[in-house]
Amino acid sequence: MANKRETVDSLSPLDLSCLTKDEMKAYFINTQELFNTLYYTLVSEDSCKIVPDLLRRPVIWYLGHTTALYINKLKLYHLINNTGKEPQDIAINVWFETFFATGVDPIYKEELDNDVYREKMPDSKLIWEFRL
Repeated sequence: MANKRETVDSLSPLDLSCLTKDEMKAYFINTQELFNTLYYTLVSEDSCKIVPDLLRRPVIWYLGHTTALYINKLKLYHLINNTGKEPQDIAINVWFETFFATGVDPIYKEELDNDVYREKMPDSKLIWEFRL
């Protein structure tokens, strides 16, 4: 599960003209902590499987989606690459990265089949571990 802290303060927006990798990492971690706190506070184990809109995924899917999105962006900007490999060759969890990378607005009608997504949806504990 998410790390539970009493308070999480938001950092000021970054100055992209002179941004360092350490500043970006700190900002990313802070953003993750804010999202985790919000999600953990608002979403229960039972409610995370709800599909609030037929054109959207189950609520729990968005927990993994934001992580997959961040991973892809961090790879793109070489911020998580210290392996000597190309960023696209670094896999944190290939299946999760693929499953959760599908856009928020599905492209194909078949992607709207939440019954299929519900069947494939990993346990919320595994999704939290993917985030951390």
